[in-house]
Amino acid sequence: TGTDHYYSGVYSYDSTTEPMIADLEVTASTLDKLPLGTYQSIFEILENGKKIKSNCAMPGENRPSEFLENTIVSEKVEE
Repeated sequence: TGTDHYYSGVYSYDSTTEPMIADLEVTASTLDKLPLGTYQSIFEILENGKKIKSNCAMPGENRPSEFLENTIVSEKVEE
């Protein structure tokens, strides 16, 4: 819609676990669909860092323990 949105917070991860875990504590947001709180996720790096697979839980929900059918796979964008 041409409106700029933002969120801010603190990101942490642990790459020594299997699967790896990450937390994003959102402390401010202009997005209605991004409530404040801690988003707990699992992730896996694929194809030598070209892709990442992740599942994330909304604040107040338990961290996923495995990758589900709706797992997001993101590709690295080359500039």
